[in-house]
Amino acid sequence: MKIFNMTELIWSLCEILWIDLAPGQLDKVRILLSHNAAARTDAFLSMDEVLRKMPIFNILCGEESVFAHIKDLCETWYHMLVSKMLYQRPTVKSVDLHYYAQASMDEFRGDGRMSEMDSILLSTLEFDVHQVIKDCRFGHNLREYLLLDYATSLMSHCSLWQVGVDYLDQCHDTGRHYLEQFIDNMPIETERKAHKLLNICEKRNMPEQIKSICKVMGMRCLKNQRLGAALSWFLRSKDVAFATLIAEKFLSEYNEHGEFSNLDLLDNLGSSMLISHRLTFLAKYREYHRLYEERELYAAGSLLLSLLTSRLAPRE
Repeated sequence: MKIFNMTELIWSLCEILWIDLAPGQLDKVRILLSHNAAARTDAFLSMDEVLRKMPIFNILCGEESVFAHIKDLCETWYHMLVSKMLYQRPTVKSVDLHYYAQASMDEFRGDGRMSEMDSILLSTLEFDVHQVIKDCRFGHNLREYLLLDYATSLMSHCSLWQVGVDYLDQCHDTGRHYLEQFIDNMPIETERKAHKLLNICEKRNMPEQIKSICKVMGMRCLKNQRLGAALSWFLRSKDVAFATLIAEKFLSEYNEHGEFSNLDLLDNLGSSMLISHRLTFLAKYREYHRLYEERELYAAGSLLLSLLTSRLAPRE
């Protein structure tokens, strides 16, 4: 929507300055409005009054102090420019507009910096058609535009998208933003692709995308009752809430069947168990079972006592 609004604004200015050279036919406009069914409403009467009093060739005073007072009512420098030209210099020639444009820009941007939109509008007012076309197509950085265009075509390819990532890395102004958007919207059909995406995100320090990918894969595993795989994904993204949820499901499964599943994962959680109290209890309770099975009764009893006194055990 923002790009559309910018395009409409630029085209309207080009049309006024370069194409539509006919003078404003205000009387015909008023007649046309008078035939509308709502012509007697307040809104239409107000428009008619404004058009009737529209200055055409009479020079108005346009006091500078008044413009300084209403500056906050103008959203942009070109709003101020239109107001000044209408009430101070209604007969200004179009070829001279850029002189007054620069003054309006200085009032709004004390630091002298111009946005890309400012540059395009100023080039339009200077009748620099070539520069307007160039800026509208490429902006100030032709190299980056071409790289982005090529990278975009690669990112939509099922097997070449990883090459597109390398090209986006070379777009220093907007490449990272484009990459984040691509990853956020890229379908993840397989775990292999998920791991490739994670590797890309980890190398570029993109924590939000890492969490999003892991959540998508974790929820998919959870839906398919693959609790071990789901826990692995949630641990990778350090998602406390879902890691706790999976730990609850493991404990419920133990209550129901009297044994644990995914023993390889539970026996090798390491420091990852510390992400949540419930997961810590699950890992330690599984360790108690392992010690008991190996007949290390003293160690098993000490661990069980520790679990009871630490209040990590769930009430059920």
